[in-house]
Amino acid sequence: MMKTLKKILLTAAGISLFLPGVVFAQVERTHLDAATIVRGYTIELTDQNFRIGIGPNVFSEASTIKLEDLTDYPTLPTDKNIISEIYSYNIEMSQPRVLEKPIWVALKYESSSLNHKQINFYDHTTGGWKPIPTSLDGTNKYARAAIHFPHSYLAVLEEKQAPGPTKATDSWGIATDARAAIVIDDESGQVLFEKNSNEQLPLASLTKLMTAVIFLETNPDFNREVTISAADSADGCHLNVVPGDRTKVRDLFYSSLVGSKNNATKALAHSTGLSDTDFVNRMNQKAVELGMSNASFVEPTGLDHRNRASATDYAKLSQYALHKMEVLQASTSKSYSFWTTNSSKFLSFRNTNGLVNSQLTVTGGKTGYLPPSWGGIHYNLMTKAKDRYGNEVIAVTMGNPSYADTKFEVESLLNWGLRNYRW
Repeated sequence: MMKTLKKILLTAAGISLFLPGVVFAQVERTHLDAATIVRGYTIELTDQNFRIGIGPNVFSEASTIKLEDLTDYPTLPTDKNIISEIYSYNIEMSQPRVLEKPIWVALKYESSSLNHKQINFYDHTTGGWKPIPTSLDGTNKYARAAIHFPHSYLAVLEEKQAPGPTKATDSWGIATDARAAIVIDDESGQVLFEKNSNEQLPLASLTKLMTAVIFLETNPDFNREVTISAADSADGCHLNVVPGDRTKVRDLFYSSLVGSKNNATKALAHSTGLSDTDFVNRMNQKAVELGMSNASFVEPTGLDHRNRASATDYAKLSQYALHKMEVLQASTSKSYSFWTTNSSKFLSFRNTNGLVNSQLTVTGGKTGYLPPSWGGIHYNLMTKAKDRYGNEVIAVTMGNPSYADTKFEVESLLNWGLRNYRW
């Protein structure tokens, strides 16, 4: 994978911070003057596979930025795959120090797997590579991160792919009336079956799985009480509550994933304290991080047909979300009941995913429905199930004309995947 060593050097007054053990190549120099520092600057290697973004006034003095594509670098961890070139950057300042304001780094990577990916930096103190919080642009395959270090080695590393199952029969799947479908092995992400799996389609209430993920990533208190407001009102499937009713956050979470209640989902999003815009932005950012290249969200419930993704995208989200214990517990509950805390209303509902009552060992799922008159494509369904050996597969169908067919076809796809492959 390693290419010819490249370097770009932006220079000004300063002292170089030398990185040991590096094979150097030719150097180009460009002065980064005070005016440029004020307005900000982006530096990149000529192949555009590594770039650094410097915001306005990040530096207080003229500085040198050195970027390199390395061929000589510290030993990489054996439990991860390297999916990018290995780069270094070096900021030369009069007095080397940790940056008060971060710079942004972007590294091109080469991998389409669902496995977890992060930018890693080399820690000279401990002598090892360490991950940093990373966002992923799955469409253009760039990993991005904010960093405060004045110099570092960087690389995008990926969890090694678990060995996928092997085909045990000559069967290539089952007939499905769904507009799109996919079956994947949960552990490796290997695609076992697909039909139009990259077509972008309305998600309907499948959206609520992403809402649950963003909610959980705000570190919520499930026992906290919240008050239903007029802003939580929603059409379609909803809880029988009115503004002023109080309930625990846990009840909203289960109402969203078990009963697919739209007003509960809006209240759940509002309980995070994020604005509607910020919450949706986080949904879209998470889609990017997960490599959901055809996904787009505009609100948290799925009532808006502009919430869209492909079956492949949704399989990626499902693979990620269903490993969260809170999502697993809620989405496999056959029913849920609770009392409002101030008005003594008793609310009870069944899981909208009828497969939790089937012979399958279901380990997660989510339903979705939006009629064509609302811009939808009828019924969507995602379900994960496992066999007696613990092997798990995820099936997604989108755009099935009837719920009965949706339930039957997803059950058939899950059984087919578990019976026609060997782990």
